[in-house]
Amino acid sequence: MFTLLSGLYNLYVAPPVFRILMIGFERSGKTALLECMKAKVAFDQTHLTDSRSMGRARRTTASLRLLD
Repeated sequence: MFTLLSGLYNLYVAPPVFRILMIGFERSGKTALLECMKAKVAFDQTHLTDSRSMGRARRTTASLRLLD
């Protein structure tokens, strides 16, 4: 029963989640694009690791997750 209610909530009420994976060669500007997007959109969380960077922005209408 919970699964049915959860599925209906996600289908009709919850904002959509957009996940974007940026793939490309080294030094092709993936991180630069992500940093430009971070400057224009107020990201909730940003993480930098050794080899990749991540960002997540939430709004009432949608959620955006980026992985470089």
